[in-house]
Amino acid sequence: MKILIACDGSDHSEAAIEETLRSPWPANTSFQILSVVDTAFSPPPTVHRMLTAAQSVVDLSVERLKESLPEGTSVIGTVGQGNPKSEILECAERWPADLLIVGSRGLKGIKKVVLGSVSHTLVISASCSVRIVRRRDSNAEEATRLFLAIDDSPFSDHVVERISSRPWKEDTSIMCVTAVPSLAEYMNEAQDTREIQALEDFRNKQVGDAKEHLKRLCAVLNKNLPQAHVFSEILTGDPREVVVDSAKNWHADLIVSGCKGKGWVDRMLIGSVSEAIAERSECSVEVIKR
Repeated sequence: MKILIACDGSDHSEAAIEETLRSPWPANTSFQILSVVDTAFSPPPTVHRMLTAAQSVVDLSVERLKESLPEGTSVIGTVGQGNPKSEILECAERWPADLLIVGSRGLKGIKKVVLGSVSHTLVISASCSVRIVRRRDSNAEEATRLFLAIDDSPFSDHVVERISSRPWKEDTSIMCVTAVPSLAEYMNEAQDTREIQALEDFRNKQVGDAKEHLKRLCAVLNKNLPQAHVFSEILTGDPREVVVDSAKNWHADLIVSGCKGKGWVDRMLIGSVSEAIAERSECSVEVIKR
């Protein structure tokens, strides 16, 4: 697995490094630290200071990863110039990265390297998976709580496969959820009693199918991650809202969703839903792509 970490020395960038070190990764995973400096409209002396500062951030981050990760882990650092969004995407494509990790916000003003809007662009445009990191307040030693937002599409199997491939620690908790619209949302355009009954039957079938699908995926997680505690729940409502709210109430450390999905009237894992979850969530969010 190849992981690209975009950093700029901000507190959110530091959180991305800390979460990378806390998270479990498959054997032989390699890492690249990237800092992109936007030097547009800056005079040469300022450009020099910005590049020097960025190189220092990269060097310190590389050193920290090498000290904390298993001996022999490949960790390299790169400093780039240009538009942060474009440069990060190009580096992720060129390397190529399997996962891009970035803080939810960056430095302000003339020193900025990673803007807050960059993370949003990466979720939309990156061809690899993207994790948007938000600093967690809980004790780093506490067991990890994963919140998997899945739907009825075959891509959900891919999401579960990716998560199952990582060596999660003992007592990791995994909550698998699927959001199904409420009956009131289905009935918005219903004209008569017969149509309302048909919509109610349709929704009941979706709920039944969702339960069976979650049961199957939870069985896969239990088999591949016997050290974890796996739970499931059907959520009612717009996934862009109920996933974030439920994850917050469950005290999730990381929400994992996919960028593709198809199936129900209000399908779960279409890109706009993942983007909304990444924007609204108070915890870190990983959007898994093929």
